[in-house]
Amino acid sequence: MTARIRNEYPREFEKAGFPDGMRILATPLQRRITGDLRPALMVLSGAVPLVLFIASAHMANLPLARAARARSAGSKKHLAHREIPWASLSFS
Repeated sequence: MTARIRNEYPREFEKAGFPDGMRILATPLQRRITGDLRPALMVLSGAVPLVLFIASAHMANLPLARAARARSAGSKKHLAHREIPWASLSFS
């Protein structure tokens, strides 16, 4: 790459003061920005959906646990199924 730039722009190359043995290396911008953080970012991008899944499963289980507790506390069975929709609305 250095030889090609030197051949295309000889005057600019000399004016810039580059020594003869100097080389130009190109690094992709993404690698330049993230650098050594890439593995950590990949782990984080995998952990976030897992945490969201666990939280949503927990929120979905809360109305069921309430209904089960109401049933075990001696409430009437025909009223327990009516509590589930109202219990889920109380979380929003």
